[in-house]
Amino acid sequence: MQYINDLIVPKSQYDLYKENKSDKNILKLVQMSNRRFGSVMEDIVCKKYGMKKAKTSIYDVVDKHGKRIEVKAGRISLTGVYNFLHIEDRDYDHFIFVIIKYNDILFYTISKQELFDSGLLKRLGNQGFFCQYHKIQHLLLQI
Repeated sequence: MQYINDLIVPKSQYDLYKENKSDKNILKLVQMSNRRFGSVMEDIVCKKYGMKKAKTSIYDVVDKHGKRIEVKAGRISLTGVYNFLHIEDRDYDHFIFVIIKYNDILFYTISKQELFDSGLLKRLGNQGFFCQYHKIQHLLLQI
């Protein structure tokens, strides 16, 4: 009768991470609402790399050289991909992409110009663009 339960209560992202024996702290991240998750990821980037939160909503963080950075973080979807949503062409210099693996957190960077010039961003209606990690991975520099 498990198949009935699977139809009634579909698997969640949390279930996927738990089945893959994720660390308890990663499970806490996976359970967060999208807005909270994004904010916590910005905090983690700031602490890890000695950056400061931006005082504007145009970008997320600023490094010690004054570079304006947009942070995009992804949890694996039930279809097995990492999606980055709501990418907008605003006044910032770089991206930091954060990937929440089952038992690790990986950080990558790319310049805004390089990503927008790549042709790999797809329009997301009137909410900017989106991309998938596996399609841009070859452009990213792990930090």
